[in-house]
Formats: sequence, structure tokens, C-alpha cells
Amino acid sequence: MGNFLLIFAFLTLGALLARITAVPKEMSRLLNRFVIYVSLPAVVLLHLPGIHLDTSVVAVVIAPYLTALASALAVLLLGRFYRWSREVTGALLLVVPLGNTSFVGYPIIDAFYGKEGLGYAIVYDQLGTFILLASYGSIIAGLYGSGSAHPKVMLKKVLLFPPFIALIAGLLLMGVSFPPPVTSGLEVLELTLVPVAMTVVGYSLQFRIDRSHMRAFWSALGLKLLFMPLVALMLVLVMGPLDLPAQVAVLEAGMASMVTAGVLASVSGLAPRLVASLVGYGLIFSFATLGAWFGFLKLLS
Repeated sequence: MGNFLLIFAFLTLGALLARITAVPKEMSRLLNRFVIYVSLPAVVLLHLPGIHLDTSVVAVVIAPYLTALASALAVLLLGRFYRWSREVTGALLLVVPLGNTSFVGYPIIDAFYGKEGLGYAIVYDQLGTFILLASYGSIIAGLYGSGSAHPKVMLKKVLLFPPFIALIAGLLLMGVSFPPPVTSGLEVLELTLVPVAMTVVGYSLQFRIDRSHMRAFWSALGLKLLFMPLVALMLVLVMGPLDLPAQVAVLEAGMASMVTAGVLASVSGLAPRLVASLVGYGLIFSFATLGAWFGFLKLLS
């Protein structure tokens, strides 16, 4: 409960800072960079080398790709059925398959399962969601908006992303124990994740809904918060027992839409107001749906 109170507290702080005119506009950008260049790499390096890679991790790696594929197909089918505009369809193809599995996912998984579950969240995010953002996200932005889908651009995004560099280093250091001073330093940097990341997310939240997009809005929320974790649950049950890695995969699949995917959609001219409301309301609603999924997984296991 204490962890959730902290998450809500810093989300609220970020939302308040966004409404204070004296706060510099570049503050959110600087805090965002701090998370990407410092907090997330520290979390990856601290927890990834301690993960025991076995067949139980396979579902964690496969789940983000399968759920993204299933949700993208669902968006296309619903778009055809409801005759959504190309702009709306492109926007939902970005913000539905791509979840906030790091900025929000890490703190939530830590709150539910502790440090033991956090390592599997890192695998899901870095080997799944982030690669999807750099590849699939760029392709959708290029096809439906004004983004770039050039392979060199996608490869550069992946290889130069600091948490991904930390992922490669962590994989090379599997089974290695860091000296106590290094571990202590990484633990201090890890503590910055929740306050800084949640403040950034809270700062960027918007809740204005365009009435003409209400059907697309509710369809997207249903796919993101209910359909995707259901697909992940079916996958992990087929592949093996509902152990800790499997449960983390299901909850990560049910995270709200990624803020970065929303930004990508907006800068590509894809229904910016719809995207902003999905990111904002999706995060708020996800606290309830994730709690329900967590309780359901405990009953099944």
C-alpha cells in the first residue's frame, strides 16, 4: 500500500506542477531524460544480472509481441467496422499495442511482487515493448502520419537507447556479483525511479475527450486494459504454469498506453486529443484493472 501511495503522490505532484506557470516548461523534458539516462539503466543493471534465464522467461519475451499483434488486428477490425478515419486508426495502432511497461510498469510490478518480479518486468519491457516502439511504432507513424520508418533510424534508436545498452551489459554480466559500493550506488539511483518517473507522467497527463471520438476511446481502453492481458494470460497458460514470470507478463500486458507512443502519435498528426485522453484516463483506470488482474491471478495460482 505504501508503494501505491507514493505512486499516486508523485503523479499528483506532476499534475500540479503542470498547472503552475512559474515552473519552466523544459522541466518535464529534463526529468524525462534523467529517467532514461540514469534511473532506468540503474534498475536494469541492478536486477537483470540476478535473473535466472530458463524456459519460464520465454513467455515473458513472447507475450509483448503476441499481445501487440492481437491488439493491432483488433484495432484494424474495429476501425473497419466503425469506419474510423485513417487518423484515428493510426493513433490507436500506436497507443493500444504499446503499453507503459517501464515508467509505470516497473513501479507497479515492484509494488505487487517486489524486486523478484522487477527483473522479469525489465525483460518484458526491454526485449519486447521498447523494440516494438522503435520498430513497429516507427512503421505505423510512417504509414499513417508523418513519422519515419527507415530501418537505419529504427536500428539507431534501439542501439543508442541507454536502458537497452544497460540491458546488453546486464546480459553480459549474468551471474556476476557487483562490489558492495557499486551495488549501493545502483540502489540509490534506483530510488529515483518512482518519484521522477511518476512526476514526469503526471506532468504530461491530459483528460480532455473529444465527444466525436467516444466510441474509439472506450474501444481502445477495453482493448488495452482487458483484451491484451487476457491474450497474455491465455498464452502463459498454454506455455506452462502460472508462475511469477507468467504473472508479470500478464500485468505488463495490461499497463496503460505508453506516454512516448502518445507523443509519437501526436507529433505524427494522429488524433492528438484522443491520444492524450487515452494516456491520461488509461493510467487512472489501469490502477483498478491491474488490481483486479492481480487478484484474479492470485486466485488462479
